[in-house]
Amino acid sequence: MAGWKALALWASAVVSTSSADVPTALVPRELLDALRPRVDALHASVKLVAFEDASQDDISAASAIAPSFSLNSTALSELLGKMPSGKLLQWIATGTDLLNFTAVPSRFAICNVHQAGVAISEFVIAAVPAFSIHR
Repeated sequence: MAGWKALALWASAVVSTSSADVPTALVPRELLDALRPRVDALHASVKLVAFEDASQDDISAASAIAPSFSLNSTALSELLGKMPSGKLLQWIATGTDLLNFTAVPSRFAICNVHQAGVAISEFVIAAVPAFSIHR
């Protein structure tokens, strides 16, 4: 599960820059146990909640979500709309063909990663200028 670095690093950054409130992240239930030790290793105080079991208070307080592919686009859109504190939508695989960008509120940054390990969009942004310079 090395690919959960992005969400774990988010946790570290949020904790180091936020107030005394503990940030909340909604994650798939099946990945919760794998993610928890990674966040703990960063000594980050983050409330990890399985989005399938999240209360309305958890959803409202959550600033990050890593949705499972079992969550259909309509349900995801509704969930994002109920996250007024939402800032990060962490996609857990390459490709965003299942994601309806127009349904994602503008307050969310969307991170698209390959098997949750290598950031594709950041690579492209870095590679394009490098390609242009070497031409």
